[in-house]
Amino acid sequence: MGWGMFVLYLQPIEIIGHLTTAPVARAETPEDLIKAIIRDQVEPYQDGKYIKYYRKGSPLEWFHRPSDPTNHDSYITDVGDIEEWLEAAAHEWEQRFMTIPEVGKMHLYAVDRKKH
Repeated sequence: MGWGMFVLYLQPIEIIGHLTTAPVARAETPEDLIKAIIRDQVEPYQDGKYIKYYRKGSPLEWFHRPSDPTNHDSYITDVGDIEEWLEAAAHEWEQRFMTIPEVGKMHLYAVDRKKH
């Protein structure tokens, strides 16, 4: 099994009143994402019409803080590893296409044209 991946999802500050989140960063462990949040977090500051919570230039700059920072599962998602994704894709492919009859193996009603 390969290395896993965790993705940090936060709400963009441009979106007000919606619970839409976007992938912001990825890491091999949730702890690395938490460290990035802590490292880039600053006192809230006004930038034009927006209030920002992360340092200027940070990948997190244009995102809100998590609504519940103690509930990591609400903003950090385990997306698995490449082998899990490949296995799931192979299974989906088999379910979608291998259930379709194969032309060379179908029992079709054949018309013997030589007799007509």
